[in-house]
Amino acid sequence: MHISNNNNPPVKYLQPDLKQTSGKLDERNRTEIVDYVDNSHLRIWYNFQLDRYSPHHHNAIEIIRCIENGYTVTAGQITYSMKQGDILIIPPHMIHHLLGGVKGARFIMLIDPTPMYTFHDYQLILPLFKHAIHITFAQNPELHHEVTQYLEKSSEYYFNHDIMWEFYTYSNIMNACAAICRSQFALSECFDCESENIQKLSQSKFSSLLNYISEHYMEDISLELAAKYVGFSKYHFTRLFKKYSGMTFHEYLVHCRIQAAEELLSSNVSVTETAFRTGFHSPYVFSRSFRKETGVSPSKYISCAKSPFNA
Repeated sequence: MHISNNNNPPVKYLQPDLKQTSGKLDERNRTEIVDYVDNSHLRIWYNFQLDRYSPHHHNAIEIIRCIENGYTVTAGQITYSMKQGDILIIPPHMIHHLLGGVKGARFIMLIDPTPMYTFHDYQLILPLFKHAIHITFAQNPELHHEVTQYLEKSSEYYFNHDIMWEFYTYSNIMNACAAICRSQFALSECFDCESENIQKLSQSKFSSLLNYISEHYMEDISLELAAKYVGFSKYHFTRLFKKYSGMTFHEYLVHCRIQAAEELLSSNVSVTETAFRTGFHSPYVFSRSFRKETGVSPSKYISCAKSPFNA
């Protein structure tokens, strides 16, 4: 992501380290190397350029929050026409394309998810990362308000750059992620509720299952094994899992394998080795599944078109 030298942002939104350009490119695999602030896990840009950014991907979670007018973004296989106030959260390694061309302003937040990996509950957001997460006031006013508040605080702490700035910035981003998961649990209506005497899946059991899948996705995990893991019948578990994640169990397992494959391909691991390391029985089956999930072939993902810094 770059900021033009001829059009500097307002002084209050200058970078803490005074850098005005970011986003190097690994020429081996066309992956953007995110330039976080030194000794931190963050970079937030105040972006008001009309420039477009070609299809690219990186290992950061990217959050775009429109603060003046809209913005158009293609993430994965979906194009999002964002309006003022909208929030879009793009998962790590997802190919995305910022179309630009519209006058306005937005915050573009790049977050290293590595610190989140240490938390058991991080797995709860992964099923929601099948696609980018688009949060609008019209769809869910309460969630939109809560997430907006957390992201506003994050930007404030980041640009003030006071003592403990990274801690406060990152913790508010984590609060925003937690709010999204809590909202999804509430909407799914299939988890524990003290006021109802209905057998439901506990959040802790679900989180444990997702952690198990994260550690064993390359193995042949059956639906029966997953249902047994959380103590439900296959039929009951199938219904609850689809209700929360929007995917069948098998679709989620493939999704986890493809996410792992994206990371391996971004690290210059060959297509064939990636296929076998992520649990696919042949490169052909892997390539077919990868294209279905991402919209591009593994080789196209590696090349990732051209640099994001060109139109």
